[in-house]
Amino acid sequence: MATTQLQQAQSEVDAWKKVQAAAQERLTALTARRAAAQAALDLASRNLKAQEAAIAATRARLAAAEATTPTGALLAELATQTEAQRALVGEVVQWQEQLARLADATAGVERLLGAAAGSLAAAAQALAAAQAAAARRAGWVAALNAPPLSTVKSDATNLVDGTGTTLLADAEKKFTDAAADHVPAGLFAAAKERFDLWWSDAASARAAAGSAALALATASSTDGGFDGTEAQTWLAFQAAEAAAGTTFGTTLDRFTAARAVLEALVALPGQALTAAESAAAAAATPGAPVLARLDALVTAKQAVAAAQAAYDAAARAKRVADPGATQAEVDAAVAAPLGQLTNANTALAAARAALVAGDVAAARAWALTLTEGTWRRLHDYFTARATLEALKAGPAPADDATALANAEGAWGDAAKAAAARARSLEYQRLTLPADVATAADLVDLRAPLTLAGTRGDTLFDV
Repeated sequence: MATTQLQQAQSEVDAWKKVQAAAQERLTALTARRAAAQAALDLASRNLKAQEAAIAATRARLAAAEATTPTGALLAELATQTEAQRALVGEVVQWQEQLARLADATAGVERLLGAAAGSLAAAAQALAAAQAAAARRAGWVAALNAPPLSTVKSDATNLVDGTGTTLLADAEKKFTDAAADHVPAGLFAAAKERFDLWWSDAASARAAAGSAALALATASSTDGGFDGTEAQTWLAFQAAEAAAGTTFGTTLDRFTAARAVLEALVALPGQALTAAESAAAAAATPGAPVLARLDALVTAKQAVAAAQAAYDAAARAKRVADPGATQAEVDAAVAAPLGQLTNANTALAAARAALVAGDVAAARAWALTLTEGTWRRLHDYFTARATLEALKAGPAPADDATALANAEGAWGDAAKAAAARARSLEYQRLTLPADVATAADLVDLRAPLTLAGTRGDTLFDV
């Protein structure tokens, strides 16, 4: 089952509460065991002191009796007392060992409790942030799945295709209707080509940024990446969230603005340009050879832009694989796209060289026959049309909502698993010092027991 960000955050809070409760339970038990072990050690120590006093008394009696009476019975009593003393020494050392173990374990649990408190506080903050983010996304999803946002794609498609409306065609006629004042077809086509070049460059830049983010996400869990699946799915989740947020925040405005531009053009009492502009533009139209050369120049520029984008993508891929690559090494690795870019630039240089003196001046004079206001109207029309075409070609708002849910679920599952691994590692990290300390204590404390074992004193302890 896919885990949402809110569920993942809540699971972190619950998990650290469980860790905290378990650690507190262990601490309580360890405290009781330490108290019992200390009492047992105190008793064994008192018994040992009493036995040592008895041995001292027996030795004194033995020393006094050696000169006058046989000492066999006293020697037997002393041997028995010595054996008892050695057993008590072993008992004291064992209780000391037990106390050392318990002290080290307590220190480890106390460290775990401190870490759990800090992690629980952080998890609670993350939960609060996740609750706010979940509420925000829920608002987006509700809007993306309901009109007017849910119908934006179909509405844009209808406008572009002319289904049930002639608004787009009627708006374009305000510039191109040959039966009225209009922009010459060649000038209109040249303006649209220039706009399309700018629009595609901007779209390519956005796509390149998205591709770079996707490549980073992929590299995070593949090709030896150290970040793992959680990092990959987090980047994908962020990208999906950004897309859904952008759709929610701008799509309807973009569609409304584009339609408003078309409606404003259609509502003009006349054409989008004056009769004087139309006549001047027609009179200034360059000859067909000039237009052919200028058109070849625009085509060559478009080819360079496409080749440059392909080269940039290939070069970036090489640098991602080898950040220390020199420019010569990059060019050698991307010879094919570099060759295409070189050929495109050569063709652009040839197109420029083919221009005849006066071509550019004639074209500029032609363009200047239209006023700034007319050019602004043309730009607004081209932007509106391109916006509608992009909305038609892009995903439906509901698709963004679905992609967001899927990306969130993939990240949530990965994050939940990663968090469980992290808690396990944190537990090991915090309790390892206790294990090391216990090992060191046992080495020191068992020396007397080892000696006793060598003598045979503790071989049969039960």
